[in-house]
Amino acid sequence: MFGLGAAGEPFGLAFDGANIWVADDQAQGMLVKLRASDGAVLGSFLVGGTGPYGVAFDGVHIWVANGNNLVQVRVSDGSVLHTFPTPGTSAGVAFDGANLWIAEYDGKTISKM
Repeated sequence: MFGLGAAGEPFGLAFDGANIWVADDQAQGMLVKLRASDGAVLGSFLVGGTGPYGVAFDGVHIWVANGNNLVQVRVSDGSVLHTFPTPGTSAGVAFDGANLWIAEYDGKTISKM
């Protein structure tokens, strides 16, 4: 078991082939990168929004379902590349090999990007 610190509130997880990405601390809008081999924290990255919940890896980028946004993050350094508005409050994200799917709990909908 690995800890995220006193402020940690983990929600979603994604694996990029080497690291685990954790949607963490919804009040602060953080994404945490952990080394999968030993759980060492490699970085914490501010992704904004009302709280990151879901995380997905598309083979190139990390995607974070973050309130009314879907955030694209660079794997190498955790930089936010783009923020895309979503129709509702996004809580989950999945990648099917071609498309991103977003679960929006307030509208009770699933959207394809």
